[in-house]
Amino acid sequence: MSFFGFECSACRPSDPGTSTVKVNMDEISSQHEQEEAERQMKLAEESERQRLEHQRAEEELAMEQAREAERQAQIEEEGLQLLMEQMRVAEEEKQLQEALAASQTEADEAAAAAAEQERQRQDLELQAQERKTAVTAFFKKFGFTGVNNPKKSLMSSTYPLHKAAEIADDKLVATLLLEGANLAQKNSSGKTAAQVAENLNKKGSHANVLEALTSGRAPDASCGGA
Repeated sequence: MSFFGFECSACRPSDPGTSTVKVNMDEISSQHEQEEAERQMKLAEESERQRLEHQRAEEELAMEQAREAERQAQIEEEGLQLLMEQMRVAEEEKQLQEALAASQTEADEAAAAAAEQERQRQDLELQAQERKTAVTAFFKKFGFTGVNNPKKSLMSSTYPLHKAAEIADDKLVATLLLEGANLAQKNSSGKTAAQVAENLNKKGSHANVLEALTSGRAPDASCGGA
């Protein structure tokens, strides 16, 4: 249809060839856009996947480092506990050894003390036996019957201590004193043993006897006889 010599394009029949080309180009352009969009989406997805994998790897590494740090801390703690336990055991062992040493020392000291006491007892027994032997021999020689028993004659009497002082046997004097002789005992002349020794003392002949009698003890009375 035409108006005033012009033909309406909308009313004019379309050219099949021209229309087909226009449609195909639109489709191609749309397809390209779609493909580009898909490619961009895949790139974005790949980038996100890589980011997530990297993030996951970093998290796993951090977790592994944390676990390793925890293991090391536990090892150090166990090592410290082991060291403290070893120190405790060593201290207990030291204390035990010290206690054993102290106990052994006490036992040794007790044994030494007991041995010393036994030695002293044996020495005392030996000295007592020697005194008894010396006194018995003295009694037999001079006719005495006891340490404080007098020997009487017709007009006089004397005692073992007086006789020992008379013969200047200081050791026997000491022995008789240990056996219980009476220092204050007087003979029939009214003299003590010390007075008898004093009367007989010439140039120190009875000095040791006098010393034994005045001290009333026996510094060396292991045996008798002058």
